Amino acid sequence: MDIIITDNLKSFKIINIKCGGLELPVVSRADLMRMKRKSGRPQDLEDIKALEGLK
Repeated sequence: MDIIITDNLKSFKIINIKCGGLELPVVSRADLMRMKRKSGRPQDLEDIKALEGLK
C-alpha cells in the first residue's frame, strides 16, 4: 500500500472504523476516491473502480 497526500486533510471528512479492537480515523470513501482521481495513476484509477463496487 502506498499513500501520497497532496491535500490538507483538514478539509476531508474523517470517519472512525473499528479494526482489531482499535478505533482508527480514516478519510471517507468519497474523499479517498477524490484523492485517487487527482493523482490519476493507473493503480489509483483501478482502486477507484474497486471502491465504487463497495457501494
